[in-house]
Amino acid sequence: MAKLAPEQGESDRISSLPDPLLHHILSFLPIKEAIAKSLILSKRWTRLWLAMPALDIHDTGFATLNSFIQFVDAVLFLSHPKPINMFRLKCQIFQVPPIRTNLWINFLINGKVEHLELCFADLNSYSHVDVPACIFHGGTIKVLKLAQVKLNARSVNFPSLKVLHLVKVHFSNAESVAKILNGCALLEDLVLKSWSAPFKGFNYPRIGRFEHLVSAEVELSSIPLAAFSDVRLLRIKVLMIIYRGEQFYRSLPLSCVWTTFYNLTHLEFSCLSSDVDSLVTFLQKIPKLEILAIHKLEDPICKGSWVESIFGNVPQCLSTHLKEFCLGEYRGSECEFELATFIMKNSSALRNISIYSSTKEDVDSKHQMLRRLSSCPRGSLNCRLLFH
Repeated sequence: MAKLAPEQGESDRISSLPDPLLHHILSFLPIKEAIAKSLILSKRWTRLWLAMPALDIHDTGFATLNSFIQFVDAVLFLSHPKPINMFRLKCQIFQVPPIRTNLWINFLINGKVEHLELCFADLNSYSHVDVPACIFHGGTIKVLKLAQVKLNARSVNFPSLKVLHLVKVHFSNAESVAKILNGCALLEDLVLKSWSAPFKGFNYPRIGRFEHLVSAEVELSSIPLAAFSDVRLLRIKVLMIIYRGEQFYRSLPLSCVWTTFYNLTHLEFSCLSSDVDSLVTFLQKIPKLEILAIHKLEDPICKGSWVESIFGNVPQCLSTHLKEFCLGEYRGSECEFELATFIMKNSSALRNISIYSSTKEDVDSKHQMLRRLSSCPRGSLNCRLLFH
């Protein structure tokens, strides 16, 4: 059957869509590309970008710092008074003068932005960008993601904030850490990585409990673990340095012994010392744990024995709830093997145990590791060993 020719003058279907839907389509592109696309399409699109509520700006593709600044100025101020709900700025090439970034942030805060992401160039260890104090009083902000900035908070009020990601952030003082974290009453998702703050002695910030927090990814150096006792998903980088004998190693803080994580079902460690006692004690405080991942067991020599440590007292989460276990950077050390064996033997609900071998191991060594692990007894008939 021959196709019917479209009537003359008929507009394309996309251009006939309502503005909010066209804005949504353009929001998947960086703003520079979105503007270029809109200018070469029909007249319907020509000024559409001026009213876009979501702006994603990168400094790649600009020849000079001045051309980039002029572009951001035009995008922000030409769109006024239309609201900007989401603003993402990534400066990986240029160091924008603070007076300019402050002007942009003030404009966005006054415009009641809801989603704000700022990522600045990591050109050297002193390149953290100071952000203006107004950012701590963004009453409409629901999502705030900051990278490579310096934060000095005298007062904080985030009544709507639910997502806070702070990466490579330098706090001017310990009080700023406490004020920012304690000022997020409705926080549900927290990422706090590669951060620093000047602490005097053991004068660590007092952080209250996050009652609404669902997911957290944190570095534990000065923040009490008890603050995250209500989370369901917890990713930890342990920075507690303990001296025992003639060795320093990372260990879990003592607060693990005092806090019970009733809601925690997913726990990950980026790197953990093979301190059997601390880990077993911590697992006993997580009764409903279903997923456990240790991406690297740092020390190849066990500090203690799994069998001697627990005296037959298997943590409740292993005997009744644990479904998945992951161990990365596996080198076949005795402590790693004992840990994998202990998990497989005592986890009656276990479905998958995934072992990721170290890239430094040769093929023969990996085959020997797999054969040894395969011979371990399993407490669950449905348990699968996945060796990568």
